[in-house]
Amino acid sequence: MKKILLLNQGKTNNLGDIAIYQTIKTYFENYNFEVDFYPFWDENIVFSPKYDKWPTIIKKVIWKSQLLPDFLNKRAFRKNVDLKKYDLVLIGGGELLSGHPGFNSSLFIISKICSKLSIPIYLLGVSGDANMSEYFLKRNRKALKNISKVFVRDLYTQKILKEIYDIDAIYSPDVVFAYHHVCKIKSKSAKKDYLTIVPIEFNYLIRKNLNLSSIAEYIDYLKKLTFQKLGSQKKVCIAITTVEDYGVAEKLYIILKKENISVKLYKYININDFEKILRKSRLVVSGRMHALILGILNNSLVDVIPFKEKLKVFGDNYSNREIITKTLLKQVIGTLDSIRDDLIRGDIHGQ
Repeated sequence: MKKILLLNQGKTNNLGDIAIYQTIKTYFENYNFEVDFYPFWDENIVFSPKYDKWPTIIKKVIWKSQLLPDFLNKRAFRKNVDLKKYDLVLIGGGELLSGHPGFNSSLFIISKICSKLSIPIYLLGVSGDANMSEYFLKRNRKALKNISKVFVRDLYTQKILKEIYDIDAIYSPDVVFAYHHVCKIKSKSAKKDYLTIVPIEFNYLIRKNLNLSSIAEYIDYLKKLTFQKLGSQKKVCIAITTVEDYGVAEKLYIILKKENISVKLYKYININDFEKILRKSRLVVSGRMHALILGILNNSLVDVIPFKEKLKVFGDNYSNREIITKTLLKQVIGTLDSIRDDLIRGDIHGQ
């Protein structure tokens, strides 16, 4: 039996990451591969189970350079993972090629360890940007040279990998487009009378690209967007896919509660309950890509909070739900099938 080590963020409190994890794991287990999981990055494993409670000043000191995080990351990985028993290390999906220091450390450290042991690595369904220091870019260049195949989930990332890293990545849509198909989830029909807003927390890119200088301006923007998209039903649902977005969701709820509309607020819930909301949603508006994908899978129209160029492109390209069943699903399954076939043949070394 072939064994795969799956490295991603699939057991965090992010519903998109959970859907990624379940899709990949279920697909390969359906073909009798053994799939083990280890988090691509987890401060509670690398540093301490009490990391979240550490004073901010200590966290800043730790991240003054990458040397200590790298050392602790390497030590934790070697302690918890016996790489020699795996035929393939599969990393993805998600925005793992961003400027996140933990992700940078893991890609750098794990790729080096795997290379020394001649364990092949595939990157699957990843995305990212070039908005990081030259130091991080250099480390990514070294890491990517040790990757056997790279599948990226958008053409923007494919372009970056070619221009910045000289890597010929293969385009393949986000694996969550195959979530229902692979996991055999049936989207039950329901009356679609809700506008569902899935906000994202206020961040640098919202400030820069939407020209909003404060969270108050952002909430006002979301209020206006809600009324613009509301339609005739006057029913609004506010939900989140990750707990860090709840503060913005609650502020928007308080503002909308004062208006003459019906509005419901949901705290972070499991993915099955989140999809129950989507089944009742005529339109899903979000800055979280996986909320939009799950909306499409549940036969809802989607619209984006356009604070990233990739989201604008997503809104333009994927608003037609027919595309999903006819093209994107086929592409994702084709990618998964190709990895499966590589493993069966043992043809998993080298780009």
